[in-house]
Amino acid sequence: MTTSSQTLRSHWPISILSSIAAVVNVLLPLFLVRLLQPAEIGTFKIFFLYLTLAPGLALTTGLINGLAFWSGKGAVGHRAVQATAMSLLLASFVSFILALCLRHEIASLFGWQDCYGLLFALAVLGTVASQFFEEAAICSGRIWTGALFYSGFEIFRTSAIVIVAVLTRSLTAVLITHTCISLLKALSGYLAGWHLGLAAFIHDKSVYYGLLRYALPVSLAGLMAIPLTYADQLILSAYIPASEFAIYAIGCLAIPPLFILEHAITRVLIPQMSSAFNEKHSSQAAYLYHQAVTDLALLLVPAVAGLIVFATPIIEILFTSSYSEASKYLVFFSFNYLLLILPYDAVPRALGQGTWILKNFLVFSILALALCLILTKQFGPFGALAGIILSKALMRGYGTFYVKRCTGWAFRDFIPVSALTRFVLISLVLSLLSLGASHYFKDPRWWFAVCAPLFAFSYFAALLIWKRKARHQASPSPRVLLLSQYLRVGGLERMVLNLASQLQNNRRWDVRVFCYDGLNIGGNAGLIPEFEKRGLSVETHQKGRGFSAAVVFKLIKKTMREDISVVHSHDLGALIYASLAKVFSPQKFKLVHTQHSFVHLQNKWRYRLYERLFPRLADQIIVVSPQNFDTYRQLGLAPSKVKIIENGVVLPPKTPCFNQKAARREALLESLRDHPLQHKLALCAESYWILCLGRIHPVKGQMRALELWKELSAETRKSAHLIFVGPGELESEATLLKNAILSAP
Repeated sequence: MTTSSQTLRSHWPISILSSIAAVVNVLLPLFLVRLLQPAEIGTFKIFFLYLTLAPGLALTTGLINGLAFWSGKGAVGHRAVQATAMSLLLASFVSFILALCLRHEIASLFGWQDCYGLLFALAVLGTVASQFFEEAAICSGRIWTGALFYSGFEIFRTSAIVIVAVLTRSLTAVLITHTCISLLKALSGYLAGWHLGLAAFIHDKSVYYGLLRYALPVSLAGLMAIPLTYADQLILSAYIPASEFAIYAIGCLAIPPLFILEHAITRVLIPQMSSAFNEKHSSQAAYLYHQAVTDLALLLVPAVAGLIVFATPIIEILFTSSYSEASKYLVFFSFNYLLLILPYDAVPRALGQGTWILKNFLVFSILALALCLILTKQFGPFGALAGIILSKALMRGYGTFYVKRCTGWAFRDFIPVSALTRFVLISLVLSLLSLGASHYFKDPRWWFAVCAPLFAFSYFAALLIWKRKARHQASPSPRVLLLSQYLRVGGLERMVLNLASQLQNNRRWDVRVFCYDGLNIGGNAGLIPEFEKRGLSVETHQKGRGFSAAVVFKLIKKTMREDISVVHSHDLGALIYASLAKVFSPQKFKLVHTQHSFVHLQNKWRYRLYERLFPRLADQIIVVSPQNFDTYRQLGLAPSKVKIIENGVVLPPKTPCFNQKAARREALLESLRDHPLQHKLALCAESYWILCLGRIHPVKGQMRALELWKELSAETRKSAHLIFVGPGELESEATLLKNAILSAP
């Protein structure tokens, strides 16, 4: 995929700086539990719980999400971004006034000091208003500015809170510090936004109507999503004392890497499935879902097992033994992470079924609130925890059955039952062994320090051994992976299709196909339906511009996961990725490479260097002509390593007589009866036809053929017709060729 450097934006500034800020935020409670009393920690947790929910409760989620949408709409979108700034500011002050009016009721509900109610109202103002600048800057292309603004203020806020807590050991001082920095962040954001033109007063009502039409449904969906995540804490914050709430909240331990893993996989999965559904490749979409569940379960299953087994030492190491009682909540809360294995709404989102998602949120939000209320009254905090986990489990279970119903897939098509069984059984055995070993340690923290790393190492070692045995028992036929950059219509791609089909048909090989630049196929040029029609397994990945380390990683994972015996790469790009996978993969495989041409050697000097280096890592090199054989020999490759398997068109030994030619041409014209060019071809049926066959592309020589046509004499051109046949991969190139034909003699 070719992408203009002016429009290419990197996510790395956001990812790196946000990760740093996230790590700093995770460390904050670890300091505070050592400086404040449990009751103060409970108040701190409740205070920040409702601050976290403030943007959603203020119905500003849609405004923030809309910034990305409006930023790509030119001048109209820019005015909408400016209107968003004013709308957020208005929502901030409305929320502040509402919280200020209710400050005594809020303080009474949670057992706070009166000053905490005032601080909360001011903090709500800062929290809601401070969202604007960082998101607007990133969406407008100022990625470093937005990322630095967000991470800088987060690090400053956390550092200031820790310093104040160390010096004063006062919760009031901590809350004042946070509130002041939050207001400073909001003020700085709006001043910077005003300076950059991202914030301005907009008086056109139509702009606000458009903003509202987009933002309101999203904001309502965000509001309904709150009970699904926080129903238990919302109820318990008013139901149990602050000190007990602190223990419960600590037991509901948030582990950012697990959420990041789930978010990263679904973030990649949804657009890939959307593309597969759009191209009518339902089986490819099922494979993508199947693989996503496998990847999630691979890490989430042992993580949950580890949290359950080592709950007590984890809590004591992170939060001191004063909060060891929180481990009983962590044991049950761990199942919350297990539910992340099923991306229940990925298919509806890929299909654009927003109504289903909205209804689903509404129904299960009400269910979550009802379950948590009923079970809390019966069983206390454990009832609230059971209610939230049960409602999430029901929602994901329903979503999974909905996926089956709306796609027609069988469960085995998108749920990796065998892989899940392996992960669970290995984790269960290791959990029992770890629990048995606990008796040999006096201090549970030493038990964790020794057994947790052994648990992780043994899990992956056992998984690799079991997986390899299962492969060799289940697959008597060796597996070959055909690797190509594209699966568009072309000679190379057609050859890969025919080779894969022939290898599969002779039943000596189990054939797989991997295409690493295959999701952006223009027009009807893709060969993926042809592969699927012949029962061939195809995996596609869309790499970005330039070299992609993700492709190497995916190849390593695929060769290991599917026990690949031979990788057959086609052309230089595929060879580079296959060679690197061979070097770094624990899975040993033979690398066979076919070089179809050396046109690229004329483009950049580094390609010549690559052709000297990477073919040496292949076990066998195949070329399609003696000329290519000579090129490899000139590049210093041993002739014994290179084999020639010529391809091309086999011509008949004798030229057909005129009558045979006429009969063939007549049959051809008859077969093209419904083609728009049939009439033109019929008019020149008696002429000589000069056929230029190949996809319309700069490297295929159509322009050169036109130049040669111009060199022919007028008399020769009068008795002949130059005919171009081939799919137009690039619309601009096809248009250029058509214009050149019109201007040719």
